[in-house]
Amino acid sequence: MNKFFPKFEEYFIAFLLAAMTAVNVLNVFVRYVLKSNIHWAMEFTVIAFAWLIFLGASWGVKIGAHIGVDTLINFFSDKIKKKYFNNCCYFLHYLWNIYLYWQL
Repeated sequence: MNKFFPKFEEYFIAFLLAAMTAVNVLNVFVRYVLKSNIHWAMEFTVIAFAWLIFLGASWGVKIGAHIGVDTLINFFSDKIKKKYFNNCCYFLHYLWNIYLYWQL
């Protein structure tokens, strides 16, 4: 069990992807060969894909696999990068969200 829980997120993402693929293949078979339809296949695929996005994003943060543009960051020293740059980015993002909120 100790080997399972640290990789649970990874296994669940793989399970969702396999389940989505299996349901879609089965739905195509039922639709074109049996001339019927699995009514819940599209809803399952959309919901599973949404969960796949959320879990995949958190897993990407966990292993550091997200793509980043670091050209601007590399102009600064390591001290400034660690101490100030993240906080400035968070603050600018916060201000941008406030601006967009007031546009509503």
